[in-house]
Amino acid sequence: MAHLLRLIFKPNDIAQVVGLNEALTRLASPGDFDELVGSVGSKPGIAERFRLRARLDLTALPALGELPSSTLGGAYARFLQENAIDPSVFPRREIRTDADYMIVHMYETHDLWHVLTGFDTTVEGELGLQGFMAAQFFSPFSWLLIAGGLLNLAFFARARERSRFEAIVAGYVMGRRAHCLVGMDWNALWGASLEAVRGDFRITEAQSWAFFFAGQNPGRGPIEGNLRQTSGLLS
Repeated sequence: MAHLLRLIFKPNDIAQVVGLNEALTRLASPGDFDELVGSVGSKPGIAERFRLRARLDLTALPALGELPSSTLGGAYARFLQENAIDPSVFPRREIRTDADYMIVHMYETHDLWHVLTGFDTTVEGELGLQGFMAAQFFSPFSWLLIAGGLLNLAFFARARERSRFEAIVAGYVMGRRAHCLVGMDWNALWGASLEAVRGDFRITEAQSWAFFFAGQNPGRGPIEGNLRQTSGLLS
């Protein structure tokens, strides 16, 4: 509870985010873990990913910085550097079950999902990414972080109402449309074009969603036009 309360004051505090996730993990029942894994395990190809349990190779990070910024690996290395992020600080965990693997994998790839989706590390960016994750698989953790961000909005950041709701909605729609990213072996794609990888996984970069909220759809009113666009993207 203490971590959640602190997140209401600062929703993108990574130390509190990790603390809350670890607390929820300790409190979770076996049934909760089964629900977590089951929310993605039935999707095409995911069972094989859980069998292989690919891990992100953190020893490759120095070499990734030498890749062009247009590649997945180059963009990831620059994202970590620009935001002063050290991925090795995340908690270590012995992997004995699919649930263990999923928890570790999401720690390892969280910042890579930022790169893939285009969401930054601002509060809005973190909420947008949680919206994306909530659409990809069921996680009470994502919804708690979204709730914390909205409580922060209610008490301390009322001027951010529109931008936060837009980020959450955009992230959720993006996550519904995209192929499942959970368990992917990203090490094999470091040298691939970031745009090509996004295309393969049907990921629409967050920044390109400006039209959705601006109402710039010729021949239709803003609300009607944008709803029609959303319906098509989810198909």
